[in-house]
Amino acid sequence: MKDSKLIEILKALSPKEFKDFGRFVRSPFFNRLNNVVKLYDKLKKYYPDFSSRNLTEENIHKTVLKEEFNYWKFKNLTSDLMRLAEEFLTHKRFNENVFEKKKYLLEELTAKQLDKAFEKNHREIEKNLETKKIKGEDYYYKKYQSEFLSGTYRFYKKDHSKENNLQEITDNFMSYSLIKILKLYTYMLNEEIVFKSGNKKLILINEIINHIKQFSYQDAPVIRIYFLVLMLTIEDNQEYYFELKKIKHNDMDFFDIDELYNINTCLRNFCTRMVLKGSKLFLKEYFELIQEEILDQLRDRHNFISHFRFMNAVITSLRLKEIGWAENFINENQNFLEPDYKHETVSLTTGMLHFARGKFEYALNELQKISFENCHHKMHLRNLTLQIYYELNYFEPALSVIDSYKHFLSREVTISGLYKDYNLNYVRYFAELLKIKMGTAEMEADELAYEIDKSPEFTYKEWLLEKLAELR
Repeated sequence: MKDSKLIEILKALSPKEFKDFGRFVRSPFFNRLNNVVKLYDKLKKYYPDFSSRNLTEENIHKTVLKEEFNYWKFKNLTSDLMRLAEEFLTHKRFNENVFEKKKYLLEELTAKQLDKAFEKNHREIEKNLETKKIKGEDYYYKKYQSEFLSGTYRFYKKDHSKENNLQEITDNFMSYSLIKILKLYTYMLNEEIVFKSGNKKLILINEIINHIKQFSYQDAPVIRIYFLVLMLTIEDNQEYYFELKKIKHNDMDFFDIDELYNINTCLRNFCTRMVLKGSKLFLKEYFELIQEEILDQLRDRHNFISHFRFMNAVITSLRLKEIGWAENFINENQNFLEPDYKHETVSLTTGMLHFARGKFEYALNELQKISFENCHHKMHLRNLTLQIYYELNYFEPALSVIDSYKHFLSREVTISGLYKDYNLNYVRYFAELLKIKMGTAEMEADELAYEIDKSPEFTYKEWLLEKLAELR
């Protein structure tokens, strides 16, 4: 009983929802079975955890039906309450969606030819739509539905006093469809980047891209935005990046939270790709984006800073030699970290700060406090540990970390191929650097430096080149 689907739903209801569900069950419009009301009243005593040992099918059956246990009777009874619970959730969601309620009302008013009521309610829909600041996916979908309802109403009335609104219906449907498909294509491409399944089919993508290039859609900002988001996922085109960045800065108040999040994610991902290719310009761009996003989060003190974003802010600032900024950031914002990751994140970033200042023993002490579960954090931890061991001439521990790190990277399935290569190249070249320092290498420092310099970008490439310069 405790693990049944019915109990699962009831446990998910908030206290207010559970109380409202009781009213729903008692309403003769929705339920006329008295035993179902009794079942609700009995189960109410076990809300919210439903963990009592007395919560068994036999006990509930005996209390509600006043007879010996009958499996099929009890199953039918719980099925009736389960059906009501599902209807309640449907009814609740329907009531929360004002537009959908109006839409179904207008369809019914059209069918019953209640003209005055239709016109009044349709004006209310239109008035509400025109107050929307953001003309995005939701706006165009509702505008299309509103125009379609109006056209259907006039058709049933045989009202030919003015031109049909097919153009408005089509234009709004096309705008909605373009935004939706641009979003879906972007999500599909990002999934393909992560999972490399090779089974994504983006039907008509070239035709849609060419269509938007031809007509620009500068007068429909959200279509233009998601076109730029898609193109930045497909191409490494800096012009698209700076156009999207300009739109974001010029029309900051225009976007809702979801639109702004999607824009920031796209800009940040593009910067990451450029940084992985060795661009120092986009390292600075990435740093600016992180600063903006964190400041936006901190304006609302109810929000936590994610440990990923916190760590990226520190790593990026240290790469740009902004050591003072990193220290102030850690000190001033560590209390806004997610509680579950606060200790480890503060210790790791503090270790990075100590390392940047040449305080290697202090850095190692901080790392010894950490036990990470997240695989990406484990990579940061091991990368920094190797650097510290190098500076302190801890050769044997460094060799041990290199061996375990290679095994970790080869077997960890949650790390994308891009990031595996990014860190595997670091480990490989670090091992060669360490051999040169230990005097056991077959190649000279100049030879290794030349090979590293010509290689694709990887983590701490600059640091390795700096160390090799010291050994020449």
